[in-house]
Amino acid sequence: MDKLAFYSKIFLYLMIAFLIVKNVIFIQQQNKWSPIDEFAHMDYVIKLSEGKIPKITDMISAEIILHAQQEPNRISDISRVDLQNFGMTAFCYEAHHPPVYYLVLSVPNKILSLFHVDVFARLKWLRLFSFGLYVAGLFVLIPLFKQIAQLGYRIPIQYVLGCIVFGLLVATHQRYGLGNNMISPLLVNLFALFLLRSFKKSFGLNFYISLVFFFLCLLSSYANILIAPFIFLIFTVKIIKRISLKNILVSMTITLLFGLLYAFWKHASIPLKSGSDFFYMLLNILMPAGVFNYRYFIDLFLMDTLAFTFLKPGIMLKSYYIWLVLFNLAVSLVFIRHIYNNMRWLFFCGFLLMVFLISGYILNKYVGGVNWHALRHYMAFIPVFYVVATSFILVIAEKIKRRKTG
Repeated sequence: MDKLAFYSKIFLYLMIAFLIVKNVIFIQQQNKWSPIDEFAHMDYVIKLSEGKIPKITDMISAEIILHAQQEPNRISDISRVDLQNFGMTAFCYEAHHPPVYYLVLSVPNKILSLFHVDVFARLKWLRLFSFGLYVAGLFVLIPLFKQIAQLGYRIPIQYVLGCIVFGLLVATHQRYGLGNNMISPLLVNLFALFLLRSFKKSFGLNFYISLVFFFLCLLSSYANILIAPFIFLIFTVKIIKRISLKNILVSMTITLLFGLLYAFWKHASIPLKSGSDFFYMLLNILMPAGVFNYRYFIDLFLMDTLAFTFLKPGIMLKSYYIWLVLFNLAVSLVFIRHIYNNMRWLFFCGFLLMVFLISGYILNKYVGGVNWHALRHYMAFIPVFYVVATSFILVIAEKIKRRKTG
């Protein structure tokens, strides 16, 4: 059994290495701007590199415009871009996103700029850097799951490595380009890790670090509001039991600091009202709320999530995933008492799945201007999507082990 565990672990590490290499090759082979708003994402990085805080009504960098005009073959859908009048793509409309991801990327962008690397070559390096942030976030799952295990739950390392494999399978597709949600798994997983550590080790320091990562989550992507506060909510009782007056004062100081930073960024990025009103009106016309019924919304989400284009175009595992989730639910219902007594952390994952489903329904129906069915908005939920399809492996393995030892 030890040999089987050893070889399965080696196999999974090799699978992870293979998928990282395949993703890197796929990303490097993309010689056009991503159709997912990459002009505006890159412009945000460039402006921060120059010490400017962009507004959504600002024109994109002249460097990007000149490059697009000189190399129109690098534009994914040339029919959407008039090279004399870029229309909506001429504006830094991604500036409504909070700045953390773009600040991080502005550092390598600035270094490459000092060496006079052209804008598209810098873009390709930043794509790899962005993917590196995502991979780092996946590897944080190893200590995170170990921390969950220290609460008294048995989680084999192979199961965690399987989650990393799953994360690498869904990482790219159209998400090979720049996008602020690529940093979300790293920040959310670090937040959860230090929050859990605060209950097993020094509460104060670990709790403060978790609070810092909590605010960094929110200042990297508004979509993280859908998960980070609910992770806090799950542990509210434990936090209240351990917190002291000193903890409250330090936490309030950290909160105030990040509140001031957010207020400074928000004030500096305020656009002209007439321009922003027109921009948001246009977005709502192009992507109105409530276009898709909820079933079709979920269908589109699964198609976006499970299209493994980087391996081979046309691979679609949506149906297999749905059957896995249904089978997992059936096993969970059969062994519900066992799960409650011995694997209660799975209920937390089920709770976070419900948060995703309810949030997706509300956003799709009432909030226009965004393609809410795209996985890129929910990258921090990837471990949840993995667990709700595969936790039956843990349940059955635990039952078999108990029978043998009992």
